[in-house]
Amino acid sequence: MNISVPIGLVVAFGLMVFGMGFGKESPLESLSKFWDPPSVLITIGGMFATLLATFPLKILSRIFQNYPIIMGLRKQDPIYHITIMTDLSQEARKKGLLALEDSVAEIDDAFLRDSVVLIVDDMEPELAA
Repeated sequence: MNISVPIGLVVAFGLMVFGMGFGKESPLESLSKFWDPPSVLITIGGMFATLLATFPLKILSRIFQNYPIIMGLRKQDPIYHITIMTDLSQEARKKGLLALEDSVAEIDDAFLRDSVVLIVDDMEPELAA
């Protein structure tokens, strides 16, 4: 697990609470000034509304799929990716970039597969010769 993410979140939250509670009044009195239901609704609701306005739902739905990767719960195998990239580069050097289209079906990683498709689709045939 990537320990820096939870540590960063705890430190950020702790500093935020400390900053809100730091004042001439008692800490509880200072913190109560920051907890106003309409303000919380505006802040959190505004954040979600901004995310919805900025990104399509298809991309927003991937946040939960990528959470294990962000937290370090699901590891990526670098050797697999290095092997695939080496094989693809050798094939492209021998046969040209358009030849990579045949290898797309063999790639398990969705990001890598989409990347190769973008390379192949963007390549114009007259430039490949």
